[in-house]
This record gives sequence, structure tokens and C-alpha cells, in this order.
Amino acid sequence: FFHMCWDTMLNHIDAMRIIGKRRIDGRNCIGIEISFMEGQRSWYLWLSDHDNFPRGLKEVVRAGSNTIVTTEKYFNVRFNGELEEAAFKWTPPADWKEIIVPEPEETALKVGQIAPEIALQSIDGEEIKLSDYRGSVVWLVVWRVGCPPCRAEMPVLERLYKENTHKGFVVLGVNFIDDKQIVRDLLIKNNITFPNIVDSSDAAIEVMLGEYSGDTTPANYIIGIDGRIVDRWFGYDKNDMRGFKTVQELLGN
Repeated sequence: FFHMCWDTMLNHIDAMRIIGKRRIDGRNCIGIEISFMEGQRSWYLWLSDHDNFPRGLKEVVRAGSNTIVTTEKYFNVRFNGELEEAAFKWTPPADWKEIIVPEPEETALKVGQIAPEIALQSIDGEEIKLSDYRGSVVWLVVWRVGCPPCRAEMPVLERLYKENTHKGFVVLGVNFIDDKQIVRDLLIKNNITFPNIVDSSDAAIEVMLGEYSGDTTPANYIIGIDGRIVDRWFGYDKNDMRGFKTVQELLGN
């Protein structure tokens, strides 16, 4: 928002309040706390009472066992000033190298491959193994609280789960990033009943990042009764019926 681009998280504000006053860069500032995604993320803004522009920002992201805090302060704030052309130029060092990060599709598990075993803790602390669902059609979704498409997809998967669970179909959610209580509150609020792994241990991070490309969410995998991947893709589009058609075909509907 303050970096010349629109932050999509601004569409998911759930609370805000005034938290006091502070003096920054010689200006009296009013503090505002903004909560996103049921407290998964918080902003603490300090706005100058002189021009209402920010002089400070602290962002807190509550991610599993880790809390990530980013702090920014803005000094010598001016408006309508001229910027030197050199400010928009950058010359790389002589020994620079270009590193191209592969797209998720390039590193993702392949269709026909046996889905790697997952043996991690559920939200209630019980162990869940992917192999326990062998013989069922599984829609495995890797998700996180701070991912708007993930949140939009969850109720849709819940309906599919309820409609087909008696036919040998299961949705298995995996969240290896967020605080367990924040996840629990979100699942309860949205009446999500399908099983969810909520585990931010080193073992969880290793298998979900290393095997399932879980840094891109939502990551969707349809797994057949033999444990092989039938289809997989990243993202959520409410108009894309790809996953639903695959599930119906596997269930013989």
C-alpha cells in the first residue's frame, strides 16, 4: 500500500483500532492497529497528525511456531518533490549472475507418480498418514490462512467432501505455516470438517516444500485409490471445474 502498489490483503481487514500516540521524525503520530485474517497478520501504522501520511509501519505475521516482524520508519517525508534520474537506475556489479527461479509447474510432482508419504500431526495433535487413505480418492490441498484463494476454495471443497465422503472420497488439507489456534478458529468459523494437517515442524516443512511445492498455495493434488497422482495444479478459479470432473470420473459418477 505504501510501496506504490495495492496489497491484496487490504480486502481482508477484519478489525482496526487506535492504539495511542508516538513522536516520529519530529512529528506527532497517531497509531492504528489493523488486523487481517482473524489475526494471522497485523499492521501497526503511525500516521502524522500534520499530513496524515505514515511515518512508521510494523507488520506482524503469525506463522506457526515463528512470528515474523518487519519494521519500517519513514524520515524526511516530502511531497511533489523532484527525483533525480539516477534514483531510477541500477548498475549491477561486474561479477553478477542471473538466477531464474523455476516455476512451480516445473518442479511439481508428476501425474502418474506415487504421492510421497506424509506422516504429520493433525490440528488435534493426532498423526495423519496419507497412506491411511489408500483405497480412497484423495483431494490433497496445501493451503495457508493468509492466502485469499485458499480461503475461497475451502468451503467449495467442504461441500464436495460432504457430498461424496460415503463414496470413498476424502479432502485432506495441509497447513505447515500458520499458528494452530488461528487455523482452528478459521476452520470452526467456516464449518470446515474435512481432516486437516496443521504442522509447522521441520519434518513438515521438508516434505511439503521439498516434495509438494507447498510454497505456492493453494497447491491441489488429486490422488487415486492406488496412491498415484491423477492430476495436480496450483491456484483456485471458481469457474474451473477440472478437479471436480476428475473426482467424479474416479468415483464412477
